Amino acid sequence: MDAVGRLFFRKRKFNPKRDDLKRILVIKLDQIGDCFLSVPLFEYLRELFPQADIDVVCQESSAPIFENNPFINDILIFNYPRMYRGKVPAKRRDFSSLIRTVRRKKYDLSIDLRGEPFAALLGFLSGASDRIGFEKEEVGGFFYTQPLSYDRNAHETERYKKIISLLNRSVAVWRPRIYLTDKEIINGEKLVALLSGREYVAVSPGAGVPYKMWPEEKFTEIIRATLKDYGFDVVLLGGKGERRISDDITENVKDGRLKSEIGELSLRESYFMISRAKAFLGNDSVLAHFAGALDIPTVDLMNSVIDENRWHPLGGNVTVILGRKSDHRCRYEHCPYPCPNMQAIGIGEVYGKWDSILRRIKPAAL
Repeated sequence: MDAVGRLFFRKRKFNPKRDDLKRILVIKLDQIGDCFLSVPLFEYLRELFPQADIDVVCQESSAPIFENNPFINDILIFNYPRMYRGKVPAKRRDFSSLIRTVRRKKYDLSIDLRGEPFAALLGFLSGASDRIGFEKEEVGGFFYTQPLSYDRNAHETERYKKIISLLNRSVAVWRPRIYLTDKEIINGEKLVALLSGREYVAVSPGAGVPYKMWPEEKFTEIIRATLKDYGFDVVLLGGKGERRISDDITENVKDGRLKSEIGELSLRESYFMISRAKAFLGNDSVLAHFAGALDIPTVDLMNSVIDENRWHPLGGNVTVILGRKSDHRCRYEHCPYPCPNMQAIGIGEVYGKWDSILRRIKPAAL
């Protein structure tokens, strides 16, 4: 299909210095953690095209990642059914509405950050004369006027850096962040003061999907040891769907220094809580990416079927522990909980890494 498509869609060299570029559409219909990793791209785009409007189309669940970003003008919501994990995927009428919106805005450049057939089609239907995207094993690459190759063994952020390099700008630093409002920071400080009068570590025992989750009873043992051996409180973080895990852990630990905010905080509030934590322990999730980017000492528990080289949290303070069972073939979302790969991660291995971090940062008074 791509071979036939190329007969009708001509490639053209992108001119990064074109002075008539006024509107840019960035398409990121992906999961929350993937969207977080892409955030620095918008600052580079603003530097390159200071007069242009820069919009992003993303899923509703990912919108908090981009809110209040000073380099983004507008956030367009579309819950792409293929990627959306929420309860209300987009309908056909939502797609028609999105197309009308992007056509009305008259974009000059569209950038598909994933390499997705639907996103490639959306860029084409937007009417943008220049369309950048990644050719992968899926069809649709013929819609790009500037198709790029992608190394699947490289970290995901290398994909975004390649786009900036195409625009004749070198990339010195890639540090994702969420841009909190002043009100969010003030409310966050109040929440920290209310939750704990002492320093705390953050623990995230959920992950959104079962095959990424270390067994909750093992988290329980690590939390017990943390409260017994160190002078930190422990704050549990996670989404609404993980409240049962929160209830089980708090019931089994029975310690007032364990505070659970699972299902109680927004994504942006969780980001603030992690920013004030002394260390982070959790499964591979957006919260682990938050901690890594914030340079919080982090232990990240990852299923070996997830490519560590491509998806590990950024930052120089991250320790990744991979779960692997030689006779198990993980079926991802269809794999039962606990996935044998994650079950294979031993408490001793995790506690050894966690202990080395907590001993280094243990409150001086203790």
